[in-house]
Amino acid sequence: MSQPESIIDDALLHGYVDGQLTAADRARVEAHLLQDAEAARKVEAWGAQADALRAAFPLDESEPVPAAMRAVFARPSLLDHARSIAPRLAALLLVAILGGGAGWWGHARFGGNPLPPLPREAARAHAIYTAEVLHAVEVPASEEKHLVAWLSKRLGTQLKAPYLGNAGFNLVGGRLLPAGRKDLAAQFMYENPRGERLTLYIRDGEPGEDSSFRVTEENGATGFYWVDNGYGYALVGPLRRDAMLPIAREVYAQLIN
Repeated sequence: MSQPESIIDDALLHGYVDGQLTAADRARVEAHLLQDAEAARKVEAWGAQADALRAAFPLDESEPVPAAMRAVFARPSLLDHARSIAPRLAALLLVAILGGGAGWWGHARFGGNPLPPLPREAARAHAIYTAEVLHAVEVPASEEKHLVAWLSKRLGTQLKAPYLGNAGFNLVGGRLLPAGRKDLAAQFMYENPRGERLTLYIRDGEPGEDSSFRVTEENGATGFYWVDNGYGYALVGPLRRDAMLPIAREVYAQLIN
């Protein structure tokens, strides 16, 4: 999927949300989102709605397709439209067409709470613990080796506390947190000489396929979040998104190496 360099339209933004772009187009869209706040809001809202719908209506591939839905898919105009968006979301939209008011129910359920669990939990934990002076972390940076080993054991994977000194942030320490109903999360906290704090939130048991960066802005904090091998990651801080993006890329690069 590729378009001329000058065009960043809704179709390309939908392709970004659905993970359908080439690496070159994905990079173009990410650069565009840093400059276009309205486009960034669209992408954030579409991604959150798709995540919420998938969580609320998991698709059972073994179930037969109802005859009424097969008839709708047989109509070329709707079939072409369905192919232009994510398969699961297309099916849900068709259910809404067939079921009348289902679309309004989905709007009411998800319209007022656009953030999916991962960035919402990360933002909440960031707000709570970065405000602390004496008890910001459970284990200080002076015990980094113990901290990383402990959190790695509890989350069931080998974690790292990325080095962010080149961006002006030093590790303060970290803590273990509950996540969702039964999962766990780790939080690493960083601080720069101006007292600004970043937190890296890592959650186990994250559903969904691996994803590229998504960005949120909530209560004066910017968050970049992504999913990799069943774990969710969210970097949250008080910086502008253009300042946060290179730090998020550095975190990602260190975690996968």
